[in-house]
Amino acid sequence: MKTLTRWFGNDIIMRTVIGVLLGLVVVLLFAVPAVRPPVLGVVWLLASYELVRMARRGKSWRLWPQWLIVSSGIAVVMMLLGQSWQWTLVLAMGVVATDVMALVVGRLAKAVPGYATHRFSMYSPSKTWEGAIGGIAASVLAMSSVVVLLGIGMTWYVLLLLMAVPLVAVWGDFFESRLKRDVGVKDTSSLLGPHGGLVDRLDSICAVFATVGFAVIVLLGLGIV
Repeated sequence: MKTLTRWFGNDIIMRTVIGVLLGLVVVLLFAVPAVRPPVLGVVWLLASYELVRMARRGKSWRLWPQWLIVSSGIAVVMMLLGQSWQWTLVLAMGVVATDVMALVVGRLAKAVPGYATHRFSMYSPSKTWEGAIGGIAASVLAMSSVVVLLGIGMTWYVLLLLMAVPLVAVWGDFFESRLKRDVGVKDTSSLLGPHGGLVDRLDSICAVFATVGFAVIVLLGLGIV
């Protein structure tokens, strides 16, 4: 436990408990269609409130694009859950793997004696290139595993997703980090304790789902899919 605390911080237990609770909410969304509108509606309202509060604290042109990303991402999640839980699972696993393993690999790299990690962004001191690469690799592996287990098949658009999802997830996290630096806050709120606010947890997943939704509209318009 002391080793874990040294690597991941003193709040590792609280982070784990809240993470498990958030995971249960996700399972509920997959298993019980009736709860999707109210739960996702509340999530959207709380996330919007966090961004409005940030707008009152400081100005940044990124606030409204971030709200649009969150809103469209939640809308796509709602639609995709109703049409294909399989694809929703593939995308969600890719984002979760990116976020979790970026943190784990980054912290482990920092714990290696005599090794100097490489900072990924000047706007987020805790993020490293080692973590980003580890998260991207884990995402590709996780999504590939889910695709194989569900028997989806490795078509050209599946391969495109395998490459694009972790990159968009990293970009979503980076964009939100820059927004917080512009406004002068560490987290969007303290709603989720050591995890920060809802937008802190939605940045990557909403960026991915919003991008996929936009891509599908474009491809349908071009008659490609």
